[in-house]
Amino acid sequence: MNQRMPKGKGSIRKRPGKPYEGRITVDGKRISVYGRTKAEVQEKMNISPARVLPPTDSRTAAKSGYTVKRWMEEWKRDWLLQVKETTVRRYDMELQLRIIPRLGKFDLDAVTAEQVQRFYNSLSRDGLSAKSVKCTHGVLHEAFDKAVKLGLLTENITDKCVLPKQAIPEMRPFKNDEIAVFLEKIKGHRYENAYYVALFTGMREAEIMGLTWDCIDFESGTIHIYRQLQRTLIKGKYSFTKPKNSKSRTIKPATEIMNRLKAIDIKDSEFVFTDRNGVHLTINMLYKPFKKIVDSMGLGSMRFHDLRHTYAVLSLQGGCDIKTLSANLGHAAVAFTLDRYGHVSQEMHVKSSETMQRVIDSFSNGCKRNET
Repeated sequence: MNQRMPKGKGSIRKRPGKPYEGRITVDGKRISVYGRTKAEVQEKMNISPARVLPPTDSRTAAKSGYTVKRWMEEWKRDWLLQVKETTVRRYDMELQLRIIPRLGKFDLDAVTAEQVQRFYNSLSRDGLSAKSVKCTHGVLHEAFDKAVKLGLLTENITDKCVLPKQAIPEMRPFKNDEIAVFLEKIKGHRYENAYYVALFTGMREAEIMGLTWDCIDFESGTIHIYRQLQRTLIKGKYSFTKPKNSKSRTIKPATEIMNRLKAIDIKDSEFVFTDRNGVHLTINMLYKPFKKIVDSMGLGSMRFHDLRHTYAVLSLQGGCDIKTLSANLGHAAVAFTLDRYGHVSQEMHVKSSETMQRVIDSFSNGCKRNET
């Protein structure tokens, strides 16, 4: 279709840090159009005045009345339909407690990377952990990214920001002699079976709490992990969610694990591990007694999650390949498992090499004896 240039003069200009702007004057009225490239602006200038499109760059935000607050609320309402409910609630907490109070009043297209950086820095100064700052950044980045895809922004300015360095918690798996002591200390404990299953299956704490009888197939000797129990933002409330990475898995534990599960006295509860009233466990119910036990062993730095690390180390030492271990742990990718436990695998390679050398030496020594 042939397009005609409106009657009047036209020009295109580019200012540092701003999109291209095309200006045309039609019947004494100046019209501006915007775009990411000169060609895009030229195309918009070539259409008839009646069809001049509204700007599809960052200026749209200001012209349509978008503030950060308005956009964040619209993004949460319209663009998170496939996100887990618990994640939406966490996003909403970030919006209401941190993002909107500090950035909400600004026009969406007017916020600068410097302002966002100062916002992150202030959160750190207020005592927020690096992990929490990263969570806040994740919400802001995702919302701004959607604004870019919709043409409301020309770039995601949060990409330019620097986040505080997040310290990765150091793994502290049990040593073999410590495992024996731990097992002795949990004998007869109310949550002995929960700790035992966590140690020898590598299930996450939320997966242990959310384990229900429908997950267990005694005939095949397997456990199907398809959900977990997580604390909500409402005090004292828990709800089922998908496992981490939204990845269900089926594991085949050792026979002893299945025997222990069979022996559990069921008290009309769908949950495998419960309190004395048959109600599901909570984080404090599992964690506080665990901390008392490891403290008594002189291992105060250990976390409940280190039971999972212990399982991973024991599996590798027992000859489990990294791919199978990754599947058992429910990791998103084998590369993550290898990165997390590669040092254990490397130690095993060294020991394997040393073992083979001893075998070679034994043959060599045998040959020398035969020669004499």
